[in-house]
Amino acid sequence: MKILVVDKDPQVFKAVRGLPKEKFEAIPVSSIVAAKAMFKELNPQVILLNEELHGAEEFLSLIRKKKVKVVLIGEDLKKPFSTEDLKSAIETAFRSKSEDGNGKSTHPSAESKEVPVRAYRPQKESALRKFFKSRSVKLAFIAAILAGAAIYLVLDNLFGQVNVVVATRKLERGAVIKSDSLALKPVPKSALIKGACLTLQDVVGKTIKVERFPLDQIGKEMLKEKRNCFINEVPPGKVILTLNIPRSEAFENVLKKGDTISVIPAEISALSPDEKPVSGVKVLEVKSFEQSEPGVSSPKEVIAYVVVSLADAQRIARITAAQNFEIAIEGK
Repeated sequence: MKILVVDKDPQVFKAVRGLPKEKFEAIPVSSIVAAKAMFKELNPQVILLNEELHGAEEFLSLIRKKKVKVVLIGEDLKKPFSTEDLKSAIETAFRSKSEDGNGKSTHPSAESKEVPVRAYRPQKESALRKFFKSRSVKLAFIAAILAGAAIYLVLDNLFGQVNVVVATRKLERGAVIKSDSLALKPVPKSALIKGACLTLQDVVGKTIKVERFPLDQIGKEMLKEKRNCFINEVPPGKVILTLNIPRSEAFENVLKKGDTISVIPAEISALSPDEKPVSGVKVLEVKSFEQSEPGVSSPKEVIAYVVVSLADAQRIARITAAQNFEIAIEGK
């Protein structure tokens, strides 16, 4: 039985992992955008949906037309729940009749809602509105906006700051850089070095080619890649790809080495019409570290090393270019 689970709660995903794989093919996703993509790809028989997610009502309307059985998390299935509760809810939904005699969904949350229509009442145009409609006022307003934008850009370039990666201890030449040796520090834009690294993931795990001291900025030209120890696991015709997993509490401590995932574009309309999610991507290694700043607690960054064909690597590169994508764990 194919199940699509749409929620952001890590506990829900852990309950999904406990479902027997020989009976359930469950795909967890953490957003409605990803759910829409996997709905077309997976064609599930039952959908577990947290209706508090943004866009859930529109998605519910879509699946109602497809006559797919729905379990609403929080309404039909109260939190917290165990794997057994989840299994029971799925089986009950699958056995139940989702259609009445007229072909309409019997689920109470799937009923269409009427939107009240207010009659249009023309209003008299005020003198102030007439003033702002004049062409000269519009041109003056546009000129003021452009002048303000130019002033902002000049001031931002002179006095603006950006967070860059700096060393927190002495880094010897040839050392492999660890996250506890780095920090993010605000630096004036005018003081940035060439190719300054702006995120920890650009630096962690790489080898430093020049000696660095505390508070020194680290540039991309100072680094070289460290050879991965799992290079022997790559079969002929495959390549290793590094994925910067989107920040999501739902996947922290859930994505594991050996998992198989799908890479899903968040905005399918921006891709070519024949572009689809990339499935069957094997995870070789998963690493996580914090984007730390002094006095600030930030979410963990997760990096996954995956093995794919060259064709899939090119597709994934297009999907992840704007860092606007979702990850779904297959068979969990």
